[in-house]
Amino acid sequence: MTKLYRMKPLVWEPTGGMRLNCHHRFYINIWSNDCELYQYQDGSDTWAGMYSTVDEAKAAAEKLALEEALRWVEEVTPEAPRWIPVGERMQPDDPGDQSCSVRVMVVTKYGSTYCAWRSKGSEEWHDYDGTVSLVTHWMALPQPPKGGE
Repeated sequence: MTKLYRMKPLVWEPTGGMRLNCHHRFYINIWSNDCELYQYQDGSDTWAGMYSTVDEAKAAAEKLALEEALRWVEEVTPEAPRWIPVGERMQPDDPGDQSCSVRVMVVTKYGSTYCAWRSKGSEEWHDYDGTVSLVTHWMALPQPPKGGE
């Protein structure tokens, strides 16, 4: 099951003068005709744009925060495994075993699942007990744990 990342809303606080701070991540300098948005990154301030109104600057900060959250999710979330129809593509050959494909999880027409493989050049599926019939989909197995995890 994939965990969903929920971004906390940005909370703005006046800090005296004409400045709004947000969670030590953004601040807005408010001038008479416009607003400047800055973002704190890696210990320094980065100018993020000039806006006509405070609301526009806040919306830009929300967008930047969302983009940052999405980049983080992409970095820490591996591609979700999915069932691949056998008609779409077959699993790759096993580079360590020249006689068969890599072992994968398969599901049959009737919903049974097996850890199986195909002999090289064959459409027939096998598991440790023999032939697996009516395979409709396959999915890559996860990597084994590292170092006794």
